Amino acid sequence: MDLYKFFETVIEPSVQRLGLFGVAHDVHFDGRNFVVVHKVSKNVFTEFDGKLSRYLAAVHGRGLPTATVQTTIRDVSSGRSWSPYAARHANSVPHALAVAGRLALGSEKAADVRVGAWTSDMAGTEQSFSVSEDTIDLLERGLDVCRRIGTIDFLEISGDFDRIMARPMGSKMDMVVADLSRGMLSIPTVSEMGGAAWQGPIYGFEKAIKQAPAITAFLGRARHAVALAKEDAIHAFREAAEERIMSFNTALAGRQLSGYRLQSATDLVSRLQAGLGDTLLGLSEAAQMTALDWAVQVRDLPASMRGAKAIDGDTIRPRLVKK
Repeated sequence: MDLYKFFETVIEPSVQRLGLFGVAHDVHFDGRNFVVVHKVSKNVFTEFDGKLSRYLAAVHGRGLPTATVQTTIRDVSSGRSWSPYAARHANSVPHALAVAGRLALGSEKAADVRVGAWTSDMAGTEQSFSVSEDTIDLLERGLDVCRRIGTIDFLEISGDFDRIMARPMGSKMDMVVADLSRGMLSIPTVSEMGGAAWQGPIYGFEKAIKQAPAITAFLGRARHAVALAKEDAIHAFREAAEERIMSFNTALAGRQLSGYRLQSATDLVSRLQAGLGDTLLGLSEAAQMTALDWAVQVRDLPASMRGAKAIDGDTIRPRLVKK
């Protein structure tokens, strides 16, 4: 099972979606007018799932998807709306924006889009953009620059079709700014003076890394900040896992795993093994033995008794693969 499937099966039921904005465009087809809206929302996790996501990102290089794109089509004349396909997931809001942009383009070379309020009719629209393949390519190039700073899950990252800004999460470093309208990139200095240490074309960044010491200095400091954040994330999830196991065991009070208790145990074991592996390495012996006893009980029960959300098959830990 891949990471997105694990998200949809186990994590998504407890996710609260925070609507951010929509990318809308008009379509004329078969004599009728339609408004297509790609709604971008942020996935707000429970505290435990947030720690699990950062742990996965620290250990495996990729956390749970933090943004979702949902598409609706509205027939202007009848007012009827429908969703043509399943939600698309992304690792950040700018990544979701790139997904929405590509969906708006479809097979066309360019599209006029409106970016604004997260509503069905896009009331309160603020900006209009002409989006082309070059626009999305520059946006994705800017996101590639962000990846050179560190794992996306440990960056403060924001942007639109004109600009992307990023820096290590929780740091006081200045932002890397990708000006997509001009195709230019600005790397801040690591000195106390502030300002830009290097400016140049986005497409020339890879070559500039080898030639500009200022870029190397910034990346070195940024990656150090990200590495410290990853270490903290690993400790935080292990500690949270220990507390969750012991708290759940106390609540069980020796009762058998059945009904809602079985479903809760299944979901908890799925989360634990997704992060720590089948043997839950990294936990104390007491927490390990307690949770592994639940894992055996969940595994040995018929699938029909595990609940609709249970992970079926002979493994609970999802296989982390790209999608």
